[in-house]
Amino acid sequence: MPLPADIDQLHPETQALLRAAAEKGGKGYEEGETMEESRAIVDAMCEDSNKEANYQFKGEKQICTVPSPHCQDGITVWVYRPKPCPPSPTILVYFHGGGFVVGDLRSHDTVVKTLVDTTGCIVVNVNYRLAPEHKFPAGIDDSVTAVKWVMANKEKLGGSGTSKVGVIGDSAGGHLAATIAHEVPGVALQILIVPVTDWRMQTDSYKRYSEGYFMSAKQMEWFASKFFTSDAERTDPRASPLLRSEFQNLPPALYIAASHDVLVDEGKAYAEKMKAAGVHTETLMLEGVVHGYIIFPHVCKEAFDATLKKIDDFVNTYGR
Repeated sequence: MPLPADIDQLHPETQALLRAAAEKGGKGYEEGETMEESRAIVDAMCEDSNKEANYQFKGEKQICTVPSPHCQDGITVWVYRPKPCPPSPTILVYFHGGGFVVGDLRSHDTVVKTLVDTTGCIVVNVNYRLAPEHKFPAGIDDSVTAVKWVMANKEKLGGSGTSKVGVIGDSAGGHLAATIAHEVPGVALQILIVPVTDWRMQTDSYKRYSEGYFMSAKQMEWFASKFFTSDAERTDPRASPLLRSEFQNLPPALYIAASHDVLVDEGKAYAEKMKAAGVHTETLMLEGVVHGYIIFPHVCKEAFDATLKKIDDFVNTYGR
């Protein structure tokens, strides 16, 4: 990965992340000759990061299966509970990033564990189906099914009948959280971390940060080529929530942005649309930070800690 020309102006932790990636070299996941190779590249990167973080989780984890009309074997979810668990905890449903193509429950294990310990929430991590084996809108259908199941089974998960349910995700997972906020009534809050909101990929930030800032425009195009069966699907409002016609009645939103990210302009535009419709919308802009910071908590510590603090404050206000 080439280093950006303005690397010295980025956050020192971001500089360390990018320099380490450039020094390591090797294939990018979009250069894999097979999907197995591409996923193995991402899995190895995330496994290394989880090991480096070496986070000691204070809570407990349970594996559950969500019945689904879309999957014969159901949808696997990992349920993380804090210890001690509050009597009526907020339940957050988490969707991992990875462009709907890579990433899994393991890739975001540290992210979810720290979220549970910091906020005292129960977090349900969803193993939605990935492309190209399962193209648009498979991952969306799975995510909607999972959230509806969580809302109907709060007590089974360790919550109570009065526990509020929110949605949260990063990148493609941020897209899923945004989409579910539109499609599932009763969601109490939405937390969108560096979300995909417009698959037309025509914003100026795609030009400003096209290469060298951890995730490239080329990689986003690779994701799109796997996820969609036609260009027309990119402008379906379920694929690009920025193109939704109705923004009223959405739950309170927290938008978390990395300043040097191809997705930053569409994320800002989405937040502005929510605000214009009267939705309470808060923004945390992480200056000098790049996409993907969330899965490197041991390197991007300041950005990660700021993210957790803002989420905790937001959940305490709108999720209790």
